[in-house]
Amino acid sequence: KVASFQLFAQKAALLGDNEAKKLYFRAAQYLADSAFAIIKKLGWENKNVPVSYYGGLFKTGDLILAPLKDCLKVINCTLIAPKYTAAEGALLLCIKNFK
Repeated sequence: KVASFQLFAQKAALLGDNEAKKLYFRAAQYLADSAFAIIKKLGWENKNVPVSYYGGLFKTGDLILAPLKDCLKVINCTLIAPKYTAAEGALLLCIKNFK
């Protein structure tokens, strides 16, 4: 149900609704906060960390990607497009870690 609500928010944002646009900015802040928590746990605060993404939310394009890119810059991260699908990435991690 939450994912289906996002479709309404997307439509509203594309029609210029500022409150809907704010939802995407808040989502981007939350995602950047999550990335920073992981970076901090790994002790990488002083590194420029590449961050990628996956999931249906990102099909909204710049509605989420533009604010996410800006939020990640604040924590010294660079947003990069995924190189592989989630399944391919998981398979590569398995191969790398179970040789």
